[in-house]
Amino acid sequence: MISDFGNEEIEGKVIHKKFKATTQGFEWDSFPMKLYMLGEKLSWSSLQIDFSKDAIDWKNNMKEADKFTVLGTSSFFLAGEECVARDIIPMISAMEELGFIEEAMYLTQFAKEETNHAIGFRRWFEVIGETEKLDYYTKQNEGYRKLFYEIIPTDMKRLYKDPSPENIVKAAISYNLVAEGIGAETGYYSYIKGYQINPVLPGLISMIRLIARDESRHVSFGAYVISLMVSNFGKELYEIYTNYFTQLAPLISQLIEQQRKFLLSPNWREEDKGPLFKYFTSDEGVNDLLSYAQKMFLMRNSLIERSIKMKPEEVRKMGLKELGLEGE
Repeated sequence: MISDFGNEEIEGKVIHKKFKATTQGFEWDSFPMKLYMLGEKLSWSSLQIDFSKDAIDWKNNMKEADKFTVLGTSSFFLAGEECVARDIIPMISAMEELGFIEEAMYLTQFAKEETNHAIGFRRWFEVIGETEKLDYYTKQNEGYRKLFYEIIPTDMKRLYKDPSPENIVKAAISYNLVAEGIGAETGYYSYIKGYQINPVLPGLISMIRLIARDESRHVSFGAYVISLMVSNFGKELYEIYTNYFTQLAPLISQLIEQQRKFLLSPNWREEDKGPLFKYFTSDEGVNDLLSYAQKMFLMRNSLIERSIKMKPEEVRKMGLKELGLEGE
């Protein structure tokens, strides 16, 4: 079902074959357009989040080990949100090049949302007065550095030169399923769980709830793109998916374990340890995060497995609820 709305090169010029809006019209019942309309309905601005209470909590109501824990984790997300905002652009180009117009248009909204997230995290750091040496937290973690500094930009920017189905699948795995799915979605779950244990930093938590809602759409789009490629190009794409995901997934458990060791590395006095630190460094907390990550992955993986026997038109018309999204 490869679209004929892509481009062709004639005498050194790139020519749009035709415009979908003026010939056929947009497919409003396609999965990417359902995501777009849901995103518009749930739109929000990080500039409107009030972090004033967070600044008070940071100064007066948190133990030192808890602050160290939140600084490290939030630095991961600050850099990570910038990474995914910067690196989504080649996927937009790849979708447009193949003539998947609704997918490309949805991704422009996707990119705006990731920018909104990065700006929100940076504002939070500035309001609480913590802006020095934040890259220290990201660079000390080998798993994080490998994924966000190297693998994602490599996989995504490869699409500029070769937007092949194989490369699109690999990019969606590292970006959507591993970084955003197992990594970010699990991390945001941990924030919310931590807030239930120790209700501080209400501005940050309210923003994270909104970001997590956005990210559920983004991860679902990645699972959809892989399914679309598999349904179009056959079982060999599914094998590429399983092999590459199996290769990358251990990076997240490596990241989590390295972060736990980093948090435990200072010689903390017992009175400096708060409930957040204890949760993030306990076996119970780590196992809880990994269990949640597996649950969310299995939901998306079930669709990708089914796509082997699905027609491309069936994948494009599936409903939001099939990937755990509300809105229909």
